[in-house]
Amino acid sequence: MPVHDPEPRFLEDAIACVRRQTFSDWQLCLADDGSSDERVRALLERHASEDERIELTRHAPARGISGATNAALDLARGEYIALMDHDDLITDDALQAFAALIREQPGLDMVYCDEDRVSTDGAEHSHTFFKPDWSPDLFRTAMYTCHLGVYRRRLAVELGGFRSEFDGSQDYDFVLRLIERTARIGHIPRVLYSWRIHSLSAASGIEAKPAAAEAARSAIESHLARMGVEGSVELGPHANWYRVHYTADRAARVTLVVPLRTGPESVHDESVLADCARSWEVAAHDRLDVMLAGSHETLAVHARALGDAELGLERACLCAVADDEPGSARLINEGVRETGNELLLLMQEPLLALAGGWIAQLAGMASQSGVAAAGGLVLSSDGRVQGGGVVFGDGWPLPVVYRGGDTLFPVLAANVRALNVAFMLRRETFEELGGLDEQLGDLALVDLCLRAGQCGLRAVLCSDVTFARSMLARPTASDPALMTAFRARWRFLGPDPYYSPSFWQGRGDFSPAAG
Repeated sequence: MPVHDPEPRFLEDAIACVRRQTFSDWQLCLADDGSSDERVRALLERHASEDERIELTRHAPARGISGATNAALDLARGEYIALMDHDDLITDDALQAFAALIREQPGLDMVYCDEDRVSTDGAEHSHTFFKPDWSPDLFRTAMYTCHLGVYRRRLAVELGGFRSEFDGSQDYDFVLRLIERTARIGHIPRVLYSWRIHSLSAASGIEAKPAAAEAARSAIESHLARMGVEGSVELGPHANWYRVHYTADRAARVTLVVPLRTGPESVHDESVLADCARSWEVAAHDRLDVMLAGSHETLAVHARALGDAELGLERACLCAVADDEPGSARLINEGVRETGNELLLLMQEPLLALAGGWIAQLAGMASQSGVAAAGGLVLSSDGRVQGGGVVFGDGWPLPVVYRGGDTLFPVLAANVRALNVAFMLRRETFEELGGLDEQLGDLALVDLCLRAGQCGLRAVLCSDVTFARSMLARPTASDPALMTAFRARWRFLGPDPYYSPSFWQGRGDFSPAAG
């Protein structure tokens, strides 16, 4: 615990909650970073004299938070270290919970828990943050693991501890370097840490520590450089969130594969398809080809839409399937067979793209190591999130729907178990997975993502990429028989790692569970 002139009552509370731990085998390493407040100095000395598990070191002048944390780290003797601020609180059983998980999974190198914020007087808790399990693509956009973090001490020492040039976001830089060495990361889905809100704490807003945002942005850029990932980082639209622009292979071509169907489930007409095609053209991606797949009859009805949208014939192709009413999965598979491009953008139905640059953004994300698919959000007419990702709760699969509140959505990039409606992936991934299962109809895209997950690959939902439906919204699967077959195939799937058990499992809207 680095200490530098906190409000004495906050420091008293922080040390006291450590001393109340139900887990007794702890060591509290206090590093007084040149505190000038005699009350703080006396408080530290008193606690150190009262409990032999508390060790205190001092230095002057102040070295900054990284220097102080490193001084505390030098005192540590345990196999794991936990980072705690001098004005925050942990529950009485916090260390017990971490020790229990580590006993269960002794190979873990890092463990984090959920957190909330506590008022200045410690009476009110708010902003509960129910976190997902380890989500590497989300972590590159935000230090979401934050409090309370527990790390293997050997790794911390090997990494050289904390770096002063990243003060304010030194913990983010530290973990970015740590995850370059290990993926053995655990999560306790319980609120065990409370971040105190006061005028000098970042919990009150980024304005309290403005340099921290630039330090975090720089930490992400340094991480990308070390990993050999080409891209740039800028501040995001919300405090403590960052936007990463990944650079895709400039020579790679993208094929947008869109199934066209007729009948009661497909209410798009020629004018709607033309509007969608124009929005694809606005993407301003000079390596985009469009493959429209449908029956002979359907293609004949919609062929004029390409001309109306003024898409050049060299960029738009038609793939005719002999069946009278082929399903979307069959149409997408046939469309993919007709193209040899390296990147595939699969749409379950024609969608209206709502912003430019989306193809380059998805291509950059889909090209990252370990990523199977990258997709965007589908918005309603009033701007609410209708779907794009899929949550696996009690009534799974459930479309991701954001209704507001203190959750991760909308964020810039988040790992999800599966995507639906539209996403991009590499051709080699599509082929290695055997393409879409044509027996699963509208659930085939979800099934493809789950099979990719079984191979250790990830799905990423990019909230900067947004679409609107060109047809009436349908449920994820309108055929009960398809849902039964899907659930039978994935009956041993287990809990969704990216949707906290603290959320209501009956829908995918990130609402806290009752009670």
